[in-house]
Amino acid sequence: MANYARIESYGLALEAERRAREGQPFSLISRTLGVPLSTLNYWALKGCFRRCDLDEEAAIERTKVLIERIMKARVREKAEKEELAAQLRAVAAQLKIEVDETKMLEPACMPKEPAS
Repeated sequence: MANYARIESYGLALEAERRAREGQPFSLISRTLGVPLSTLNYWALKGCFRRCDLDEEAAIERTKVLIERIMKARVREKAEKEELAAQLRAVAAQLKIEVDETKMLEPACMPKEPAS
């Protein structure tokens, strides 16, 4: 009998976590599942599905997505720079001029702002 109660309790805890991750308030989950709010809070603490835990998980996921986008943009930018360098070399070869490749892709000098 004790094992059945443990299995039922585990099932309720999983259902509570699923509902919490969907954004349902703990008070509603407690009423719907017939579980005391204190028990639900204990499960959330042990299972890391308190609101603060879920917010942290979401922030970590957003950060991972942002880092991935930045890395893809850097790869794309590097490929574009290499393509531009190849085009510049081709033009320089046609014009028969020497090009300092170390300075080829540096940004152009910006005019200085007038002193106030």
